This record gives sequence, structure tokens and C-alpha cells, in this order.
Amino acid sequence: MGLAGRHRRQRPALHRLHGGLVRQPAGAQPLRPGARQVFFILTSVYGWWAWNRSRRGRAHGAPAITPRWATAAERTAYLVGAAVLVVLAQWVFAQVGAGWPAPRWYYWTDAWIFVGSMLATYAMARGWVDFWLVWIAVDLVGVPLLWHSGYYPSAILFLVYGAFVLWGFVVWRRAARVEAPTGLGPAPSDDGRTLVE
Repeated sequence: MGLAGRHRRQRPALHRLHGGLVRQPAGAQPLRPGARQVFFILTSVYGWWAWNRSRRGRAHGAPAITPRWATAAERTAYLVGAAVLVVLAQWVFAQVGAGWPAPRWYYWTDAWIFVGSMLATYAMARGWVDFWLVWIAVDLVGVPLLWHSGYYPSAILFLVYGAFVLWGFVVWRRAARVEAPTGLGPAPSDDGRTLVE
């Protein structure tokens, strides 16, 4: 029958595109990181715009932003949003499948890594110190998953990244405590925020 006949006999399957779905023949290798990368690009553009806008209101040579902790309302919103998105993502990922007989816990871990990565990127664009803690939580799930899956070099690389994340958290936490009172940043708005939005 040849390749064309074989292709017609294959039942189309849906494969995950990390945030989107694409129809491909069964057994085809999915384009996994595409949609997530689009999100990271859009969030990076937003972060650049927000940080650049903030910089215009500051003295020459001052930092682009003054890192700050998310407010209680912001933190509640992002935690509730993340929980809902993790539940939704794991369900979608389980429906789509992993391309191999994955255990159910795999979809939960993959969903957290997916949602947590997007949340950390968004929180960084907002200038929240919290984003470092989200990256730590992503690494606490991602490194063991990589190790369990046999991706030892990647697991070790993300352990090294984890050290940089811990260092970044300490630096930003100190900056949030020290820089806000110094007046290096713009005057806080009525609700006490220091990042121009």
C-alpha cells in the first residue's frame, strides 16, 4: 500500500502543543513548545514595555523598577488563577495524551510546570518578588520529573538554574526592602504600588 495507504489507515490523534492543540497522524512527533513560547514572547514584550514606561519616570541611572511583593489581592488572584489553570491543563493534557502510557501524576506535574512557568514570567514582568518563589516551586517539581524521566543532564542544569533563582530571590527581596524607602523609584501610587502600570 505504500506510505500514502498507511497514512490513510492511521487514526488522527490530538497531540499537545503546550497550550494549544494540533491534529496530527497517530505516532507523529508533536511540536511541543510552540504555544508556550508565544506566551513567553508576548509576556517579555509586556515586561519590556512596563519596565521601560517605569524607567521614564525615574532619575537617570536608577533601576527600571523597584521590586515589590504582590499585594494580598494580587497574590490571591494569581494563586486562585494558577490552581484553576493547573486543573484545566492537567485535564487537557490527559485527554490529549503524552504519546506514551503516562501515569496520571505525570499530567499533574506537567500542568504545574506549564502554568507555573507562565505565572513566573508574568510576575517578573510585573516586578513582583514573588516570581522567584514560583520558579523555585516549578524547579521543585521539574527537576525530579526530569531525573525520573532519565534526562539527567537537564535535571542537573535546572539544579544549577535553581541556585541562580535562590540568589536572585535574595537580591530582589533585599531590593524590595531597601530601594522602596530610598526614593530611587517613582512615588508610590495611592494603593502603595511602586511599579508603574
